[in-house]
Amino acid sequence: MIVHQWDFGDVVTGVVALAGLISTGMFVIAYARRSGGAWSRSEAGRYFMIHHALLAALFLLILANRIVPGWPGRELVTSAILAGFVLHTFSAYKLLRTTDTERQDHDSDPAPR
Repeated sequence: MIVHQWDFGDVVTGVVALAGLISTGMFVIAYARRSGGAWSRSEAGRYFMIHHALLAALFLLILANRIVPGWPGRELVTSAILAGFVLHTFSAYKLLRTTDTERQDHDSDPAPR
């Protein structure tokens, strides 16, 4: 493994990726603690946790690529994270459809008298 010389762009990217990693990590920990585990029983809660965990993984990947550009397994990890984002897009669509269905069911209920 060869560690390369950092230029200004690498430093800025590294700092931004580190800030993103810290902020997403803080969200995941705070949300898990505040919800008391209720996030895992809610589709929206699972969506937010997975979304922020994927963002944290992406920030960690960016940081790792800046520190050691040619680390072993990089292509596999990159592909896995990208696949996670693609699959997560489907869960966002499912969440949207569920919300629309619930809204339509609520709108079609007769008004109480």
